[in-house]
Amino acid sequence: MGAPVLIDLPEGLSDPIEVALFEFDNEAIPITVVRRMPGEKWGTPAETQSN
Repeated sequence: MGAPVLIDLPEGLSDPIEVALFEFDNEAIPITVVRRMPGEKWGTPAETQSN
């Protein structure tokens, strides 16, 4: 799909979806997912949120 491979792949692994899953399983994808709870404002950590 055009993105560079971020990790050394095992021989024979060429399917883009399988490559992405392999990278994800090996913590090579630099993505952090943050889920805000209802009522939280974006950009404000839950620990500092006042009620």
